[in-house]
Amino acid sequence: MNYLILHRIPYSYINYADILDHDKNTVIYIGTLEALQNIPSDIGSVQIARPGKLQTYIEVVEIIKQLALNIDVVISLSEYELMDAARVRQTFDIAGARPQQVEKVRDKIVMKSLVAGAGLHAPRHIRFDMFQESQALVQDWQTELIFKPVDGASSENVMHFQSVDSLVARFADKEFEISGQNIDSLDLSKFEIEEFVEGEVVHFDGVCVDGKISVITCCKYVNSCLEYANGSPVASVQIDIDKKSLEWVNSVFVAIGLESGVFHLEAIRSSSGLCFLEVANRCGGGMVIDAFKLQTGLHLPSIELAMYLKEPLNIDFQVDTEHKYAFFLFPGHKLDTTHCVIEGHEFLSELNEVVSLHTLGDRPLKKVSTYEAKDVPFAGMLKSTNSATLEEIVLKVFSEVNVGGKT
Repeated sequence: MNYLILHRIPYSYINYADILDHDKNTVIYIGTLEALQNIPSDIGSVQIARPGKLQTYIEVVEIIKQLALNIDVVISLSEYELMDAARVRQTFDIAGARPQQVEKVRDKIVMKSLVAGAGLHAPRHIRFDMFQESQALVQDWQTELIFKPVDGASSENVMHFQSVDSLVARFADKEFEISGQNIDSLDLSKFEIEEFVEGEVVHFDGVCVDGKISVITCCKYVNSCLEYANGSPVASVQIDIDKKSLEWVNSVFVAIGLESGVFHLEAIRSSSGLCFLEVANRCGGGMVIDAFKLQTGLHLPSIELAMYLKEPLNIDFQVDTEHKYAFFLFPGHKLDTTHCVIEGHEFLSELNEVVSLHTLGDRPLKKVSTYEAKDVPFAGMLKSTNSATLEEIVLKVFSEVNVGGKT
């Protein structure tokens, strides 16, 4: 078999060779030169660097044509390249998910519309270009607003506005830029606004097989991913999942047609119950994979890859019923120096609840937002017999630990 992997996520996150036999199959990795550097040299594979200047699928399609590659399976485990993989499959009529299927778990407008259409609570929303044509469409939204890309992740380019007027005033600034691009040069149909719903954000992670949830965990965020993008630390604390929440998750999957695969589903626990935020047919970011494995014994990327390859699944998990787990991350992309210093974290060395701590050490700061524990100034994994204790520790970490620029 000939396998094509669109390589973006660090190899160590997935360990492809643990599931996919690189000796018995032809395995081709296509990624930017930088991305290919983390593939071990001792696995038999073909590695092809793409320029990284155009959309991934355009460059990959051109490479396949130029080299006359024969591909049986296209694999992408990156949120950012799921649609690219679907377009490559469609171009060469390769079996697997097509763009219209991937759209349901990538386009936030599509997924919220499906969920709302099934009678579940989802924020009111509208594509930004439609809003620009007629602000009257949101005149009865007496709420704060969230501006975001329809297919984004990690709260990149997400903004919070107090009102429609403040949003309009911001976009009236002709010097306003998003990711270094002036708004006049952006395709604003690829952005949306939605009403802000008050409540704590939770995420559900697990595996769905043939329409049934095989294993699931539920966690609550302490701080939000948007706050993290703006420079504040974030944490995720495992909590119990009740029957009503589990039924709600099942209803969401029915609404969007998600029958099989790994999932990461986010929701807001509002005063009126769970409100859908977004869903992804892939593993969660940050240290979600590590926390999930500690809780269940399962490595989500391995399961995801096995399902891609249609390998027999042995989801024999052993839930740690005695403990809950939590992780925290301190970002460094907003610091205006090349290196950082950590202060106030010494108390953690005395806590039995600490599983692991990671520091950046003398390595330079990443100047882009990342959730990789090894690439942030400070990160840690905690465990306790109850969620409340974990949250208390996280809050103490947030209040006492300081990550600052190193002069």
